[in-house]
Amino acid sequence: MIKLAFDTQFWGVAFYECEVADLPLADSLDEPCLIQLKLNELAYYSASEALSNRAFFYGGSCVEYEKAIPKKMDLDNLKHAAYIEKYREAILQLAESSFTYSRYRPIFDDHLVRKFYRLWAEKSIQGLLDDVCFVVADDGVFKGFVTLKMSTSDKKCKIGLISVLSQFRGEGVAHRLILLAEAYAFSKGAKSLSVVTQSANIAAQNAYIKEGYHLKHTAHWFYKKTGIQSHDKV
Repeated sequence: MIKLAFDTQFWGVAFYECEVADLPLADSLDEPCLIQLKLNELAYYSASEALSNRAFFYGGSCVEYEKAIPKKMDLDNLKHAAYIEKYREAILQLAESSFTYSRYRPIFDDHLVRKFYRLWAEKSIQGLLDDVCFVVADDGVFKGFVTLKMSTSDKKCKIGLISVLSQFRGEGVAHRLILLAEAYAFSKGAKSLSVVTQSANIAAQNAYIKEGYHLKHTAHWFYKKTGIQSHDKV
C-alpha cells in the first residue's frame, strides 16, 4: 500500500492507493484517510465480497484508448503549437472548468476539484507533472489545449488533460489537438499514444474512436473513508 504524497498534500487528508492483497493492511489504518483501489472486471469479480465487507464504495469507471503511432508524421505544426506564455491563464481557466465527469467529484468539494485540475495544468505547463502542453489558437484566439507525458522505458506516450472551449466545439479543434499529441509522441520515438477518460464521457470516447483509437481496457475505482463521515465530502 502506497501513501500518495501529492494527493495527500493537495486534498488535505491522508490518501492511500492499495491493491487487493493490501486490504488486511488497510484495515489497520487508524488515521483519518481515504483509500483507493483500481480493479479490472476479473479482479473486481474476485474481490467484490472483500470490498463490500470493508465498506468500500464505487467511485466510477474509466476506459483507456490507444493508437499505434504512424511511421511518418508532419512535425511542422508542433513548432507553432507549443505552450506560449500569453495563453497561461486561458489554459488554467479551461482546466478548472472542464472534466465534469471526474471521479473526484463525488468525493471532494467542487471548488477543490476545480483547483486540482488547474494545478495539474499549471504543473504540466512547467513540465513538473506532464511533460509538455500544446495549444490550438487561431489568430491569437485560444481554443483548447492538451498535455502529454512520455514514458521512455516502454516507449509509450499518454495524454494527460485535453479540453476545448465550449464555443469552439464542433470546429475540429479536438482533432487538431490529437494530431499535435500524435506528432509529439512520434517526435519522442513513442510506439503508441493512449488516453484515459471516464466511462460516462460518451462524447470523448466517440471522438477517440473517430480518430482511430481502440479500447484497450476498462477499470473501476473503489474508495473507503476511514475516520471520515461516510456522507461527508472530504
